[in-house]
Formats: sequence, C-alpha cells, structure tokens
Amino acid sequence: MASTSESATACAMASLARREHSGAELRRKLERRGFSADTIEDTIQELESGGWLSEQRLVDAVIRKCLRHGRGPLRLRVELHERGVDPAIFEPALEALDVDWDALAAAQLRKRFGDAPAEDRRELARRGRFLQGLGFPPAAIWRCLDRAGRDQDIDTEWDEA
Repeated sequence: MASTSESATACAMASLARREHSGAELRRKLERRGFSADTIEDTIQELESGGWLSEQRLVDAVIRKCLRHGRGPLRLRVELHERGVDPAIFEPALEALDVDWDALAAAQLRKRFGDAPAEDRRELARRGRFLQGLGFPPAAIWRCLDRAGRDQDIDTEWDEA
C-alpha cells in the first residue's frame, strides 16, 4: 500500500500528463491506489497551488472537445458533472459561450444523414433522437426538425390526442 506524498504526487502528475483532470477525478484515482486521505488532500492542494491542477482549464478543454465533436450544451453539462466539476465553475463558462446551437445541430444532422430529406414523421423522430443523444436541448431540436420538415414539406405539428 502506497503512502508517501512523493509517490502520490508522481501518480497524479502521470495522470495529468495524459489529460486534464478535476480534483475529484484525481482524488478517486489516488484512493484506488491506496493512498491515505491526508496524503491525497495534501497532493491535491500542492498541485492546485503549483498550477498543475486547474478546474477552469479542465472546463475549457472539455468545452473545446465537445464543440469539436458537435456535442450540445446538455452533453457538456453532463460530462463536466460526471468529472466532478463544481457547477459554480462551469456554468459561467457555458453561459459565456457564443455558440449557435441550432446551427451546430443542423450541421450534425447534415453530417449524419446528408442532404437526403426525411421521408416522414418517423424519420424526423429518428433524427430528433439522434440530436437528443448528442445533448441538444429540446427547443433547438424542434427548431432544427421543424426547418427540415418545412424544407421537405412534412407536417411537423404534433397531434393532440
């Protein structure tokens, strides 16, 4: 069982060399390796004060990655939450984004389905589920599908039964 501060720092630095991590992620990794709680906390504080560990830098990296892969704002929030980042840190960064989510959703639809028109409402629903899986909000999905439905002359109004 490992216990020294130097080896905990070395393990944490090795993880940080591969990609950005949150404090919570490093804490879990060090716990799995058997380090004591005090050693873990000291290591996390040392890395934060040295500038090696930055939650804001992690948020920026995750946002860049998700936008590059065409993910929506809901997916961004889930990924950051799963990594243990405090919403007080990532919410302002997400609010400050100047992204046209509708345009990004439309681009992802074109990338996945090409310019082939949706033949019916069932196909529009399939495309909506695709966008939902990418983390786009319902309003952006509806606007995107409504535009696509009008372009193909499909009735996109929901029946109220």
